[in-house]
Amino acid sequence: MLHSVQPAPLIPPLAMAVERFLARSRFAGRTREIYAQDLAPLLERVGDRPVSAALTHTGGAAYLATQDHLSAGTYNRRYAALRSLVRWCQTQGYLEDDPLCGLERRPQVRGMTFKRRTSDTLRSLGRPHAPTPPRHRPDPQRQGHLRWPSGHDRAAGRDATSTPWLK
Repeated sequence: MLHSVQPAPLIPPLAMAVERFLARSRFAGRTREIYAQDLAPLLERVGDRPVSAALTHTGGAAYLATQDHLSAGTYNRRYAALRSLVRWCQTQGYLEDDPLCGLERRPQVRGMTFKRRTSDTLRSLGRPHAPTPPRHRPDPQRQGHLRWPSGHDRAAGRDATSTPWLK
C-alpha cells in the first residue's frame, strides 16, 4: 500500500514571503502600509535569503537589537509586525519553530505627563521664548465665534441672536 507523502513547500526568499503576507485581503490598507514600513529594515538586511534562513532565533534577536534605539511604542509595533509575519510563515509551512521564542515586547509607559516648559527652562536650554497668552482666558474679540447655541440655550428659549456676545 502506498503512503501519500505531502511535498514540502518551496521556501521562498523573505522578500517574496513578505510580499505574499502583505497581499492578503485580511489587512486593511493602512495596516498593510504600516507593516510594509515596519518590515522594510528586515528586508534590507536579509530579504534575499530563504525564509527559514532569514528568520532564525539569532536572526530575529539580531534584528530586534538593531531596533533597540527606537521608542518603546515603535519597537513594539515592529515586533508585532514581525510576530504576525512569523505566525503566517508557520501556517504556510515555511517555518517550523518560533524564531521569536524568548523575545518580548518592551515595557511602555502609558499616561506619562510632560511638564510644560516655562521661559526659565527654555532660557536655560538656550532657546528663545515668546510669551504665550494663558490658555484659560479666551480672546474676548473671538469669543463670539467660538460659541454655538447648545441644547440648554434652546430649552431656555435663547437662540444665537439673544446671546449678548454674538450680536
